[in-house]
Parts: sequence; structure tokens; C-alpha cells
Amino acid sequence: MSSISEALGYMTEHGLRGNFLGPFSEEALEAAERLLGLSLPPSYREFLVRCGAGVIEGDEYLGLAPTADGYGTVWYTLAARRNGLPPQLIVIQDRRNGTFYCLDTSQIGADGEAPVVEWVVGLPPSRQDRRPLAPSFADFVLLRLRRLKYRLTAGRDRAFPAP
Repeated sequence: MSSISEALGYMTEHGLRGNFLGPFSEEALEAAERLLGLSLPPSYREFLVRCGAGVIEGDEYLGLAPTADGYGTVWYTLAARRNGLPPQLIVIQDRRNGTFYCLDTSQIGADGEAPVVEWVVGLPPSRQDRRPLAPSFADFVLLRLRRLKYRLTAGRDRAFPAP
């Protein structure tokens, strides 16, 4: 399992630029958990406490702080639930193409982490592919940073090599 410290270290080591809005207090996290009716997984909590929310080279990670468009993870999750998002999912990224990346709290591991899954707006639940994209929020961030670094150094026309 990766950690947020590892992801932030990778970002710094490779000169990736990020802007963060935070950190947030334990009280703010508890308020978010009450609103969502769910516990936040450990690596996402660590991100919220250390960073709050942020954008790394244009890749936005939702948090408790309002984003550029004025909304955070609680707003996105509650709004998406009104449009069919299952109650065990927490939106962490809006891909702006009708797709959300979410933490799936119905698949909590022994370490308390929730995997990141994709949710396509408007697709019936029976047709959603809920296979994990990453085993935790921290692993997801690190994977995206590695892909971003590869694209920036190798060019957009080349595929990211398999791990």
C-alpha cells in the first residue's frame, strides 16, 4: 500500500506542480463523515488532513475545500446520489466526461482502505464495472502521478507501460 507521503514525495522528486487548499481539521473530517453517512478511509483522511483538496498538473482531487467550480467531495457525492450514485461511494474526482472516480466503502480491506472505482453517470447499476482501479486513494494518486510523469516525459502518443 502506498501512502500520501509517498505520493507527495514522488510529486516533489519529479517536479510535478500542485496547488492545495487545506489542511483540514479532524472536526471538519468528522462533519463530512456525518453528512456522507460513511467513514473516510485512512489514506483519504491523510490527504484531507495534509492537503485538503488540490490540483496536480491539472488533475483535480476533491476534498473538503471548495474546488475551482465551488464544490467539494461532500457536495459532489450528495448530488450524485440524487442521480443514482450508490450510497457506499464517495466521489473523489470528476473526470468532466460523465465519469466519477469514487472510493467504494462496500469493499473495505483489512487495512481499512477502500478501493477506487469508476462510476459512469447515467449507466444503470447493473452495467457499472466496479472493479478497483487502485486498492486505495494513495495508490490511485501515485498511479496517476506516475502516468502523468510518463506522459510529460515520453509524449502523449505513447501508451503507459504496464507495471
